[in-house]
Amino acid sequence: MDIFNITTGFLKQANEVLTYGLRYDHRINSYKNATLQNDTSVSDRGFLLVRWTPNELIESELSFGYESKSFKRFDSENRNRPIAQLDVTYTPFSRTEFTFHAMNEIGDSSFQDIQTFILSRIRLGLNQKMGRKLTLETEAQVENYDYKRESPYFAGGGAPKVRVDNIVKGTASLVYDIKDWLQIKAQYIYEENVSNFDDNDFIANTGLIQISAEY
Repeated sequence: MDIFNITTGFLKQANEVLTYGLRYDHRINSYKNATLQNDTSVSDRGFLLVRWTPNELIESELSFGYESKSFKRFDSENRNRPIAQLDVTYTPFSRTEFTFHAMNEIGDSSFQDIQTFILSRIRLGLNQKMGRKLTLETEAQVENYDYKRESPYFAGGGAPKVRVDNIVKGTASLVYDIKDWLQIKAQYIYEENVSNFDDNDFIANTGLIQISAEY
């Protein structure tokens, strides 16, 4: 898939704690595989953004607006709806940071053909410094994928139905700063999908070791 994206907008500071602005996104997804017959989706999104920083402990940004997504060949999958996103960071102590993220938007996914869905997500995070070099990073996330139309690809026979996936994800990481420019991360990821299509249910446990350097 080829992606073309343009973003423009502006921000204006109203006072010491409040900033507002507008943003416009234009995105084109071009599908190149034979099954989708070179279909293209076009997404236009307009947002009003509000950033609120009442003190040194709290930072927040709210964006809400409207999205229109259309397809060259699949008019039945076109969608238009309000969308929103909220991000909040709370730092009660110098070594402790809590994060909150919530959003919904229109997505499109390819199975045997194109299907659009409404993606809703809530995520909570905690970053805790446990020393000069060691940091604990944790996240808990829930996502809901609500597809638009009934699908003929279902498990166990019976009538077609609208697919709904609920994905729960938890992540825990330990990050050790070996040098200012070198760090190692040990990460565990738990992910589970509970779907009304039984064949799409899964549980995944993943462990990762990552070494990164900056020059």
